[in-house]
Amino acid sequence: MVDPTDVTPVIELVRQLRGKYPIFGICLGHQMISLAYGAKTYKLKFGHRGGNHPVKNLETGKIEITSQNHSYAVDEDSLRNTDLEVTHINLLDHTVEGVACPRDEVFSVQ
Repeated sequence: MVDPTDVTPVIELVRQLRGKYPIFGICLGHQMISLAYGAKTYKLKFGHRGGNHPVKNLETGKIEITSQNHSYAVDEDSLRNTDLEVTHINLLDHTVEGVACPRDEVFSVQ
């Protein structure tokens, strides 16, 4: 698996484009967006694999059943000093599954 912090050209590109164009990130894109805004990522002990991962949409309160295949997660505490807000949480381990910056029209899901 790729450590998202090693993909510096994409992180820098997101920094340059945020606020100029709407941006939507999925999986590694979620991590790139979070890193571009100054958040941190960490390697999960076992990773998220397979289907039936319950994720709570914090805006609607609804539970969404997802399929996942990733080894890294966004550190929720590191989001406090960014313009990103948490939009989705994994109900199995409470990891961040989605973030958004409405002002910049940027959002992502893991």
